[in-house]
Amino acid sequence: MYQKIITIFFMLYSAVLFSTDFPQNHLGEREREEKQVFLGDPVLLMLAKDLGNVQDILADFLKEDEHFKIPFESPIKYPRWQYVLGPMSQIDGGADGTLFGVNAKHKVFKYVDNKFAGLLGQVSQISVGDKNNVCALGPGNHIYKLGKFKKWRALKGRAKHISCGSDGTIVGIYTDEDAKKYKLKVGSLVMRKKGKWINLSGQLNVVSVGSKNNIWGLKSSGSVWFFNGKKWERKPGVMEYISAASDGTVAAVGKNGGAYLWDGVDWVNVSGVNLVLISAQANGKYWAITADGSVWKSIKE
Repeated sequence: MYQKIITIFFMLYSAVLFSTDFPQNHLGEREREEKQVFLGDPVLLMLAKDLGNVQDILADFLKEDEHFKIPFESPIKYPRWQYVLGPMSQIDGGADGTLFGVNAKHKVFKYVDNKFAGLLGQVSQISVGDKNNVCALGPGNHIYKLGKFKKWRALKGRAKHISCGSDGTIVGIYTDEDAKKYKLKVGSLVMRKKGKWINLSGQLNVVSVGSKNNIWGLKSSGSVWFFNGKKWERKPGVMEYISAASDGTVAAVGKNGGAYLWDGVDWVNVSGVNLVLISAQANGKYWAITADGSVWKSIKE
């Protein structure tokens, strides 16, 4: 059996090697034409010329083929964490570097010059798209947006969770009372467009808006969902918390308290333990809170 295989191999090898149809130069006209065909004749040509370079040649063809992209290096960079201060119960960062925090007494703080400075008002949750898009939930779950002169402006409506993107997109989750009032399912969503609230399909427990094109959320089970502009798509994983940035970055806290980053296909467990919250700030910057309320920021290697 093996003898027949070896005989057939040498017959094919000889036929390829001595065929007069094949060009003799390393990159002849036929080879340039055939390079557009994935795994076409050029591979056989080069195989006959130099069996030792097949892997290198194949890699070149794959890299040059516009329909076949090889991720030779993962886009995910592993962050290291540096302690900043605390305690805080919640933080969120925007695309322009703006960062806000909320402590256990619901007081609002803005991170300026490496320290948190207090602002007027009390909120239960805050979301930051950038310095011009900061929204929060105040007493009674009413929705507010931070305006000029650091004053909170009330927006019509209530929510039990809110998120705003750097492009002004705001998505909220109905309070259970309002969902019942309007005969909606628990966790139903509402989106603010052109100054008006409109219902958005789906039900979530946590929502995060980087921009209108980067909206992610978690159901009460922890299942991960992405809104493609028309409908929600189920993504792998079960998470405790999720955060989306305007540049497409998505970070999450897993059931084990670890930090996870989305690589476009699946989650990569990068670092961090005992986390309860994470904020993706874009451009490879992340903030996190551990179970004791300590605030940490990512630093690049």
